[in-house]
Amino acid sequence: MSRRLRKRLSAGVEAFEAFNQVQVHLLELAHAHVERLVLEQFLEGVADVKDPGLKTVLGRLCDLYGLSCLESANGWFQEHGWLEGTKAKAIRKEVTRLCAELRPDAVALVNAFGVPDTCLAAPIGLGHLSP
Repeated sequence: MSRRLRKRLSAGVEAFEAFNQVQVHLLELAHAHVERLVLEQFLEGVADVKDPGLKTVLGRLCDLYGLSCLESANGWFQEHGWLEGTKAKAIRKEVTRLCAELRPDAVALVNAFGVPDTCLAAPIGLGHLSP
C-alpha cells in the first residue's frame, strides 16, 4: 500500500490526489484489519470459555468466521499469488463442513444474540423474501 502511495507521490501527483487514487485499496486494507481484530478478539473470547461444549461450538463458529473472511477475499489472494486454487476450494469445502456441524446449534446461537421475535418473524427471518 505504501509503495502505491510513494510511487504516485514521487511521480509528482499531489498528496490528496494520490490518496484518492489508492482509496479503494485503503478501504480494503481497513476492512482486512478490522476482520483481523475481530478474529483475534473472538479467539481470546473462546479461550476464556470454561464450558467444554460451549467452547467447542464457539471454536467452530470462530473457525467459520475466519475461513469465511478468507473465502470472501479469495479472488484477491489468488490474484496476488497468496492462495492457490486448490486451497481456495479447500477453504470453501471447510466452510460448508463447519456450517453443517453448526446447524444443530444454529437456533441457540441466534437466540444468544437476543434478536426480538418481531425481527425473526419478518419475511427475511422466515426465509421468504418478496421480490
